[in-house]
Amino acid sequence: MADTKSILTARLPRKLRGLGIPFAAIALTLFFIVIGFPYHHLTNRAAASVGESLGVEIEAADSGFTVGLNGPGFRFSDIDLATQTGDTYALDALRFGPAWSLSWFMLEPTLFFEIESPLGNAKGKVSPSDNPSIDATIQNAILTDIAFFEHALPFKLTGTMSAEASIETVDDHYDGPFSFDLTDGDLSTEALPAEIVYDTVHGEVVLGGEYFAEVAAFELLGPMFNANMKGHITNGVAAADRSINFDLTFSDILPPLQPTIEALGAQVGPDGTAKIHIGGTLEAPVIR
Repeated sequence: MADTKSILTARLPRKLRGLGIPFAAIALTLFFIVIGFPYHHLTNRAAASVGESLGVEIEAADSGFTVGLNGPGFRFSDIDLATQTGDTYALDALRFGPAWSLSWFMLEPTLFFEIESPLGNAKGKVSPSDNPSIDATIQNAILTDIAFFEHALPFKLTGTMSAEASIETVDDHYDGPFSFDLTDGDLSTEALPAEIVYDTVHGEVVLGGEYFAEVAAFELLGPMFNANMKGHITNGVAAADRSINFDLTFSDILPPLQPTIEALGAQVGPDGTAKIHIGGTLEAPVIR
């Protein structure tokens, strides 16, 4: 029979180590929570570090440590977030921390995040490696209350958006798919004589690969007309070098709107349908 010393000093089996080490880490984390470890010192540093990397300032009324399905991490509540453009957002809750991922074994950290806000909710994973990537889901984002869309888009867009994305940065360009759904809003720009009101919009876009961007699906359903579009934007160093190739089909066009569609160079049929091809480049599109 083995003596006590040999039992205590013997190396644990590999399977037992694989189960025991994560269990011990979680147990130790819970122990520190129970004894009241001052995690606020860590959360303040974490908030400052994340804010600096994102170019924002994060102020939270309450912060601490949390353990959930995504693993242990930091939590913040009643947050004021200020961007470099001067926009401010109020968030109900923000959680982030190390995510369960095999990427850690390759020395590529992966972080999870969860955001709850009156503007909408978001969750996902971010890998801040040499080729940063993000897998995210956005739910019920109110577009008019998010100043980012006003700055980023060349037109005004209202409504509610839900979206999913899995994007990676490869050689200074983006790679991966994203999809979005918009409900109950409108699109307006100085180039259009009237707002385009929609009930729903569904889109599927793939970035990178053969094209700079490929629109695999775009479907708009509204009270004024319905529209479908497919096409792509070719690769190029600058916008002037990226040619576009889109086929846009309208249906159920209301009679008062038909002259506007025809002014674009399309012929509206007696059944209220029309087709438009958009070519040229991003800087100089050609509609025919």
